[in-house]
Formats: sequence, C-alpha cells, structure tokens
Amino acid sequence: MTEKSPLEGQLLVATPVLRDPHFFHSVIYLSDHDDDGAHGLVLNMPVESSVRELLRGQEFDALSDVPVYRGGPVNQDKLTFAKLDWDNSKQSFTFENHLSSTAATEAFQKGEDVRAFVGYSGWTAGQLENELEENAWVTHPPIAAVSFTDATPQLWSTVLRSMGPFYELLTTTPRRPELN
Repeated sequence: MTEKSPLEGQLLVATPVLRDPHFFHSVIYLSDHDDDGAHGLVLNMPVESSVRELLRGQEFDALSDVPVYRGGPVNQDKLTFAKLDWDNSKQSFTFENHLSSTAATEAFQKGEDVRAFVGYSGWTAGQLENELEENAWVTHPPIAAVSFTDATPQLWSTVLRSMGPFYELLTTTPRRPELN
C-alpha cells in the first residue's frame, strides 16, 4: 500500500455513491487512522434508546439522560462514551473516545457534550482509502455543528453545504437516483 496521510480527526461524509444502508447520509468522526485501518463513530444517527435502558447499575444513573447514537455496524453489543467539544474562539474540535463511566459522568455533570455510541465504524487496511477513491466518502475538517445535538438531523446536509456549491448539490440527490 502506498503511504497515505492519516485522516484521523476528519469527518467522513457519505456521498450518494455509497449504497451501504448502514451509512446512508452519515457523518463519521474518524478517531483513528493508520496503515492498519480506521475507526470512527457516526455522529448523526441517534437511537431511540437511552443509557438508562441500555445500562443498569448505580454507576450509570448520572448518565441516564446522555444521548445514544449508532456508532456503526461493528460490535453493536458494545457501548462507549465520548466527549465532544467545539472551541469557537479557536475554531477547533476535540474528541475524546472510550471514556470510563466515571470520566463520562464527571464531564456530563460539568455540562460538557457527552454521548454514548452503540457499535463503531471500522475499516481494514486500505479499505477506507479504496472507498475514498471510489468517491463513496468525502472528508472535511469538523465544523461547529458536530457538537450540537439539536443539529443532528441536518448534520449531513450542513457539512456538505459548508463545503461549497458542488457538495451542496449532493444534498438534493434522491435516495435511489436510478428510479428517476
């Protein structure tokens, strides 16, 4: 495999070329990327469950109202906590993954953006690079909207619109363009 620059810390934004229903209109924060593969979490697919419904025990009581998202199709029997932070003055985004329940509780009680993710998105060595070459994904640095849960339903179109007129056109593509 040729040496590629790591994409860690970028958003992966699904394009209409990507036909996998697990990733339709998804925006993924790529938390890890190296020669061995990549790992990320879908930021815009909330699930109808709460932490209260998924985890039992006193250690999770303070996290009962943390929003839960479908992180991806891999290991959907696992739940992980992450902290997201957008610094408006620096126009920068930080993402801390695999928080312990104690760390997640402390952050949540401070009013920080803590989310729970069921499963994750993963790629083997070279798989993501191939999907990028096939235009299944576009990459973009994180924008402020990624850290607002009320922006979740529109996150895919918001990120594409922030990339310019060509990408804004992608937001109007029907789910099954071959039927037009």
